[in-house]
Amino acid sequence: MSESEVRVLVEHGGVKLVVEEDIEAAFAYLWGLEGMLADVWLYNLGATPTTLPWKEGRRPPCANPFTDDVETARRAPRLEGIGGDFNCDAAGFVVFDKHGKLGFLREGDKPGLAALAAKSGPLAHAWKDGEE
Repeated sequence: MSESEVRVLVEHGGVKLVVEEDIEAAFAYLWGLEGMLADVWLYNLGATPTTLPWKEGRRPPCANPFTDDVETARRAPRLEGIGGDFNCDAAGFVVFDKHGKLGFLREGDKPGLAALAAKSGPLAHAWKDGEE
């Protein structure tokens, strides 16, 4: 795999749901004519950092220290197994894999909701069942 891989999952109303997977983590973005409209961390690809990357001056995409390592390891999400859809009822975009939902984004969400986030932080808000 190259250093970064990008895939458009779905387009709705002129907005594209895009997933980027690099050597550390995967993020989902909403892109429109005005540029990036929303973003969210989805999962780490390596070890969970013990320090806060943004406190060291690092910018996303970077690994999230607020993650559920056990669930991430069980699911082992990877870009080739990820899909996306527009949820009309919630007026937002859902990112999912074969095990269920990974992330949820609406225009303006910075960050959006992530199922594998153990707690909310600057890369993702923890997503509990029923929230959208």
